[in-house]
Amino acid sequence: SSGTIEVLASPIDGEICDLVSAPDGTSVYILSACKGEIINYTVSDAAVKKIGSLDPNGNFSPKLAIDSCGRLYGAGLYGRIFRYDPETGDFMAMNISASAIKGWELYNQVTAWCSDSSGEILYGGTNAGQIFRFDTVNEKIITLGKPCIQTRITGMSRSGKKIYAIIGESDDCAHLASYNDDSRELLDLGCLLARSERPWNGYRFEAMTTGRNGELFLGEYDRISQLFIFYPSIEE
Repeated sequence: SSGTIEVLASPIDGEICDLVSAPDGTSVYILSACKGEIINYTVSDAAVKKIGSLDPNGNFSPKLAIDSCGRLYGAGLYGRIFRYDPETGDFMAMNISASAIKGWELYNQVTAWCSDSSGEILYGGTNAGQIFRFDTVNEKIITLGKPCIQTRITGMSRSGKKIYAIIGESDDCAHLASYNDDSRELLDLGCLLARSERPWNGYRFEAMTTGRNGELFLGEYDRISQLFIFYPSIEE
């Protein structure tokens, strides 16, 4: 059955850059597109709390991530990782940064996140098209590589043992990539082409998520936008 949509609040002025839910579902974290301000909105009583700002000058990444312990992550200037711990209230810049191509550090942004099944390992994708692995327990980032020539990872999601990423700027024909943490294999799976009900090439994508049966849903962001469904092979 279909759900219902309810307007809750307008906790910030201007556009919302990203929104993620706390693991227990009691609140959501909102990232403003203006100054990178992070707001916590409690669903039960509509309470709004300002957490901090990633960068007041606008040099921040447009995506947030959350681990299994409920700690929130984002990135500021040079892709430097920030962390907010709701238990202690600490909002701090960590001594680690997202992977960056040499010479691109100033422009480095994390444009997509997802986690492994434990929620302790986060995977990130950058505007340069690189994928990295972030161990939140040991506070260590490992660069996994750049699977194709295209830049800007616009979506990431986990299905089975693999992490999938969609890569491409607005004028590209987007590529789908996969990473297997067991084999350490990073693959470019090529451009997306749907053949049912009629052939349709996917170009610009801005959203990706995993369904309950492991299928991937990919949303186009174009003049004529389609919803793509990708079914990984059974052995994956």
